[in-house]
Amino acid sequence: MSESGKTGTGNNRRKHRIVKTGLCVAGAIIALAGVVLTVIGFYFFYNKESNLQFAAFIGVSFIIVGMFLVLFSFQRELSRYKKGENTVIFESENTDVRSSYIPPAEEKESAVTVVCECGTVNDSDALYCKKCGKSLHSVCPFCGEEVDSDSEYCNKCGKRLTKE
Repeated sequence: MSESGKTGTGNNRRKHRIVKTGLCVAGAIIALAGVVLTVIGFYFFYNKESNLQFAAFIGVSFIIVGMFLVLFSFQRELSRYKKGENTVIFESENTDVRSSYIPPAEEKESAVTVVCECGTVNDSDALYCKKCGKSLHSVCPFCGEEVDSDSEYCNKCGKRLTKE
């Protein structure tokens, strides 16, 4: 990368930091002024000495605007936090680079499945076929062990379940 590219990036970061700091300071000052106006407005509302009760309404508006500016100044950090909240992070053994991990679709398909007599592929933990509703498990007539409906041999006793 050229030196001008690095300088441009550095200038952008510096500008961003200045704008962020300015928004944060301005928001805090506006919110503080809102608190002062709100206190003044409530004081005069309860004492009924003057017509400065409207200062409370203006003060609350200033508090809202000030807090919005402070939150807006931290928008980048909040979005990074939200993004990192929903991703699974793992650390590679060869490098210390962190990256998001999304399991490939092949892993999901390689799970154990049961094929119904109608030809529909079902999950191994399903009790009934998702297409025809037929029971996917039956009982071995020799040992009483529960077996999948597409099994040719019993898992427990090893005897043949289907006739040729």
